[in-house]
Amino acid sequence: MFSCQVSKKKTMLKKDEIHAKTESLKGTAKAEQSLSLEELQSLDLLKHYWEGFNFSNEAIKQKPQDYEIILADYLSLLYSLRSIKNIKEETLYPLNQTKDQLLATTIRLYRKYLYEADAPFNDSKLYSYILEWILDSSKTNYAQKLEARELLKIIKKNEVGSLSANFSFLTSTGQIIYLHDLNAPYLMLVFANTDCPSCQLILQDFLDNKELQKAFRQKQISSLLVYLNEEAKTKEMNGVLIGYDHKHAILGKGLYDIRTVPCFYLLKKGGQVLLKESYPKEIVEYMNKQSK
Repeated sequence: MFSCQVSKKKTMLKKDEIHAKTESLKGTAKAEQSLSLEELQSLDLLKHYWEGFNFSNEAIKQKPQDYEIILADYLSLLYSLRSIKNIKEETLYPLNQTKDQLLATTIRLYRKYLYEADAPFNDSKLYSYILEWILDSSKTNYAQKLEARELLKIIKKNEVGSLSANFSFLTSTGQIIYLHDLNAPYLMLVFANTDCPSCQLILQDFLDNKELQKAFRQKQISSLLVYLNEEAKTKEMNGVLIGYDHKHAILGKGLYDIRTVPCFYLLKKGGQVLLKESYPKEIVEYMNKQSK
C-alpha cells in the first residue's frame, strides 16, 4: 500500500524546480519574537505576492502549467512562514479569487502539494483550511464537499495537542505492549515498512544525530519503530524499541493517517501529540528547545 518517498514516480514539480526566489524559504521557520531579515522579507513578499495577478485571465486556463508554478511558489512561501504567522487567510486567498474550472484546478493543486503522499509541502493543518473552505463555500459542488468531509475526518485524527490513538504492538520477543504504557518523557513514534529501503537510511541518519543521541542517553526521549506490513527480524536498532502492528489496526481501523513511510510523530508522556507527520529535523529542533 505504501512505498518509500524516494521511489515515488508521480509527475510533480519538485522542490528544486520551484522558483529560486523562495527556494531558501523551504523548511521549518523559526517561531521567535525577533524575526530575521529573511523572515521579514518573506512576510513582505507574501503581502504583495498576488498584486497585479488577474485570476480571470483566459490565458491562465490555456496554460495551466504556468499557473501551477505560480501557485507552487506561493505554497512554498506559505509553508516557510507557517510557524511564525497565522496564514489561514493567505492560504485561502486563491480559492476566494477563482471559480469554475480554475477553482477545480486550484483545489486539485492544493491537495497535490499539501496532502498527497509525495507532497513537497506536506502539512495537514494547512490542508485542513482548504477542506473547511470547500465545505463552507457556495462555489463547490456536492461531490467536492463529500470528499472534503471524509478527508477532514481523517486529518483531524491525532492532531497536535490531542491524545494519540492507543494501539498494541508485538515485540520480537513476543511481548505485547500498548503505546500509552511507554513512560518516557518524550517518545518518537515512527511508522515504517520492512520493504522500504529508504526507511532504514532515514532512521539511521536520524539516530546518528549527536544531539539526539545525548537525549537518548539522558533518557529524555525514547523511540518506538512500528512496522506496518510484517514482523521485523531485527530486535533493536540503536536502542530503538521495534514492534509490529500484529492486529493490523493502525491501517485497518484507520487509527493514524499514514500516507507515506517513514512517518514520524513526537509524543509527550501520556500520549499527547506534540508533532504530527513530522520530519527528523523538526524533532531534533523541538528537543533542542526543550533542553534550553
